This record gives sequence, C-alpha cells and structure tokens, in this order.
Amino acid sequence: MDKLEEKSKVWWRPSPGSIYPLLDELTKEKLVKKRSDGRYETVSNKTSGRESGEIDGVITNIESNISYIEEVASNGKGLKQCSKRIDDIIDRLKKIK
Repeated sequence: MDKLEEKSKVWWRPSPGSIYPLLDELTKEKLVKKRSDGRYETVSNKTSGRESGEIDGVITNIESNISYIEEVASNGKGLKQCSKRIDDIIDRLKKIK
C-alpha cells in the first residue's frame, strides 16, 4: 500500500480491503506469490496464470482464421497469390512445436 501511495505521488492510498483481495486473486492466477516474510513478489514464469489464457486465445484466433481461409479456398476464389506466405507460416509454426 505504501508503494502504491508513493507511485501515485501521495494522490491515492489504497485500503487493505482493496489490496488483499487483489493479491489473493493474483496469487490464485500464479502471477504473484507470498514469501515466507508475508510480502508478495511477482512470478516470472512466462506461461503462468493469465499468459497461458492469452496463448489459448491466440490459438483460438488462429483456428478461426484458418477456417476463414478454408472457406475462401472452397468458394473457388483461390489463394495462389498467397501461396508462398501460407507456406512460410506453416514452416514457422512447425519450428515452434
């Protein structure tokens, strides 16, 4: 609470009733952890908490876009002008896996 007050240039001092529920939620999401001295610290795991959800959202968007591309291709509109780019995307995705 002191740090937030300091960061806001003494404009705002949060109450324990607003901070501790937030810290509990962040702990559940594995974005922060409580240390043995009772203080909290951030977790640096890149795929924990919200970020793993964000990755799921990105993959869902990719799947949706692929469905759209499949629909365009099935309507006979052709994708020859994008063929090289599609191959490059496939190669990049294979490297990630």
